[in-house]
Amino acid sequence: MKEAKSGHGVDRHLLGLKFIAKELPTQLTKEESELLQSVYSDAGWTKSSHWRLSTSNCGSNQLKLFGFGPVVNDGFGLGYMIHDQDITVNVTAKRNCKETSADLLASSIKHSLLELFALAQGAQSKL
Repeated sequence: MKEAKSGHGVDRHLLGLKFIAKELPTQLTKEESELLQSVYSDAGWTKSSHWRLSTSNCGSNQLKLFGFGPVVNDGFGLGYMIHDQDITVNVTAKRNCKETSADLLASSIKHSLLELFALAQGAQSKL
């Protein structure tokens, strides 16, 4: 994981295999090539490679806020930071996509977190 975070490793093995297969196609056997082709043309791979919600946590105490963009045109980027007394959430979406609204998602997340906070306070007062 440390290697991947510093750009020296691959954290998603199937994606890494796909890149290797593209860079070194002549080094694959016919069976390996056919297997990889069947994996990467499968509907499951296609669907699982389209991340409509991409999230990232920043655990650094030196930052107050950070952004995290969507990785697909019809998706959301959600960056969040958990502090001792609060949670900071940054929601992004592409403005040219009619299917996404960063404002609506941010409002829904805020409402959900406030509900959870109220539940936690109620449970604490019962102790």
